[in-house]
Amino acid sequence: MNQKLSIFSINNTRWISAWMGRFCSSKMLKAANIRKSRGTSVAQVMKVLLSLPFCSLDIWEFARSEGPCRDTFYRFLSKLSYNWRGLLAGVSMKIIRELHGLTGPRTDRVLILDDSPWKRDRSKTVEYLGRQYDHSQGVYYRGFRLLTAGWSDGHSFLPLDLALLTNAQAHKRLGPDPSLDRRTHTGKRSREATCKASELTPVMVRRAHDQDLPIDYVVFDSWYAQPGLIARIREHFPVVCMLKNHPHYLYGHGGRIYTLERLYGKVTARKHSHRQGPIIGSIKVRMLGAGSLRVVFVRDRRDKTRWLALGSTDLEITPEHICRIYAKRWAIEVFFKQTKQHLGLVGQFQGRAYPACLAFISIVFLRYMMLAYYQRQLQDERTIPGLFYAACRELQAISLVCCFQIILTEALIILSHSLNAASFEAACSICGIIEQFTEHFQDNSLSFIT
Repeated sequence: MNQKLSIFSINNTRWISAWMGRFCSSKMLKAANIRKSRGTSVAQVMKVLLSLPFCSLDIWEFARSEGPCRDTFYRFLSKLSYNWRGLLAGVSMKIIRELHGLTGPRTDRVLILDDSPWKRDRSKTVEYLGRQYDHSQGVYYRGFRLLTAGWSDGHSFLPLDLALLTNAQAHKRLGPDPSLDRRTHTGKRSREATCKASELTPVMVRRAHDQDLPIDYVVFDSWYAQPGLIARIREHFPVVCMLKNHPHYLYGHGGRIYTLERLYGKVTARKHSHRQGPIIGSIKVRMLGAGSLRVVFVRDRRDKTRWLALGSTDLEITPEHICRIYAKRWAIEVFFKQTKQHLGLVGQFQGRAYPACLAFISIVFLRYMMLAYYQRQLQDERTIPGLFYAACRELQAISLVCCFQIILTEALIILSHSLNAASFEAACSICGIIEQFTEHFQDNSLSFIT
């Protein structure tokens, strides 16, 4: 009885049906060569797979249900001719075109690159299973590296592309190599599994460039900040990244060669570098092997004695603008956490075939895109069509009250170094009154500023 109620709940998830009809229709599935000659329709199988985490179901529970049997899903996921990369790119492009009109031209759209461990520690015979090293925890694990490229405008994140990587060294691969037809879509993608992430990253950026997506910058962390990689990516888009303090990465300035640490010493030697804000200073340099960069040094908020370095191939933007662009990289960290904890990326699928792993991860990415679209519909008033679009303001990354609080906090930090105790206490009371005043006029903030 409970099983029948669960199947009934899947059939009545109208919001999933509405999203599929708009962004993942049968026509788009056929365009990605996802089709069946008989049995349960492809659209119905896709709807069930998208609905599983929202109905508290797993694939193995369909063994004795009234719906499709369990083998239907396993055959569907293991099909070699299905173009899951094409489907993922097509769905994300349709959503991006709709979200692109909700933000103004001053909003920075970024392409974020990062990888995350996909652990299969209890597996032994999974195809291409490799022994990987987790740099964040400093331990080895069994599984894959999930290389992901995603688009973000600062409010919504949409995954565009993925590559499931095993260990590039053959003696560190634990599972068998799959015997796939290299002419099929999945067979072509299996060649990427043994490549390094630094080799596939420029390929992903080139694919995003060929799709003519609204992208202003490519953002990634220090692991990908290699001179050769930066040089290849900047051919398509400007780059904003975290720089690595590596002795082999050298920078030229004023006819001399510096490491990043020595470059920091040169910046801090300036007179105006002793300000108390988060940005220490910036300098224009030439990174050997990568070209011209603007390097921005910022204080680590967790430890004020440490510093971090950001690099930008766009030399015209300000250091504050570079920090705002790089801050959007955090969206992909939230994406990895949500997919693993709530959307079934970890624990829901136990297939051994490499094509089935690729297909299942693509479906998890589609689940996240579906939730990201509906979240934007709830938050952004510009999604209301008609005259409401012109009357509503653009969705802001930070509210007016937060801006005032940041300004007041910075003012108090500056005053604390220049005033005595009595004067500083009086300044704090004045700032408290101003903060209460801004909160009182929060609803009429625009008219108040005017």
